[in-house]
Amino acid sequence: MACLKGYPSGLELLATVSELSVPKKVTISEFVSRTGADREYIIENGYGESLYSAYEFSDWGNASCYSESRPFKMRVFGNREVYTSTHGHIGGVSQNCGMCRPSFSVTGVTDNCFLSIYGPLCGCTSKYDDFQIKNEYGEVVGRISKGFRSSTRAANFGITFPIQADVWTKAVLLGACFLIGFNYYEGDVEPYQV
Repeated sequence: MACLKGYPSGLELLATVSELSVPKKVTISEFVSRTGADREYIIENGYGESLYSAYEFSDWGNASCYSESRPFKMRVFGNREVYTSTHGHIGGVSQNCGMCRPSFSVTGVTDNCFLSIYGPLCGCTSKYDDFQIKNEYGEVVGRISKGFRSSTRAANFGITFPIQADVWTKAVLLGACFLIGFNYYEGDVEPYQV
């Protein structure tokens, strides 16, 4: 795909979406052992069209012993081509210390916090509770959730955000989706589908 004017190669696919779902592909070895070191995810738009493939790289020992707390590396591919950023650091997500609910700060290039993500209150949660994405005025502008549905199938987790958000923000929020998905949704035991 040609790079659209004003967007870096690879991120132009995020320019016109407001919803992404992230179904996990299950390999035969993961199906049999119920654990897996390397995992593959498909990143789809709201119409179920595949935009990217994402691969988690972690070793079997960490995946088995540490489960959702495991260290990992994530690579996102589009059109079977690896996209590398010449722009360096574009933002980040950090967990805030809190006693009543999980919360995260979303920062931009200059490390300024411009979005916050809030999880459900402790003690009142289910595995399907949403994490709300709020702007600096406290308005809900999106969500990260388990059991997210694309037009074609149920996904492990997904995200919605304003369509007018820039591609940099959407890319950082996709990273937040994986972080929250691994830490809060992945530990739930559900039947595998192959």
